[in-house]
Amino acid sequence: SPCENITLVLLGGSYQSDSMATVGPVTKACLAPFHAKYFFSGTDGFWADEGFECDDPARAEILHDMAAHADQTVMITESQKFSSRGAMRLFSLDKTDIVVTDAAIPQQAEQKLLFFS
Repeated sequence: SPCENITLVLLGGSYQSDSMATVGPVTKACLAPFHAKYFFSGTDGFWADEGFECDDPARAEILHDMAAHADQTVMITESQKFSSRGAMRLFSLDKTDIVVTDAAIPQQAEQKLLFFS
C-alpha cells in the first residue's frame, strides 16, 4: 500500500462536522504529549494586516495549541480565502512558516506573504 509508512493519530474531543476537527478540553489534553516537525492548518480567511483568520473560537484555540507543539506551521488554503475575512485572528504572518495555495492568489496578498518570507 502507498500509505503503509503513514501513521495517523486522531485526538479525542468534541467533533465539529463542518470543519472535520475535534475541539475542547479533551482535545487539548490529548495533544499535550505530542510534538511534530510540521503542523498543517487551513484557514477561514485572510487579512493583510492581521494574517490568517478563523471563524470558530474553540477551533482557533486548538489550532494555536497544535502550532505550539510543532517546529513549523504550514498554512494550506485555496486562493479564494485571501479575499475573505474570518471572525478572529488565527495566525499572524510572522507565526506562519510556509503557505501553500493555488496560482489565483490576489497580487496584494502574494506581495504581503513574500514580504514576510
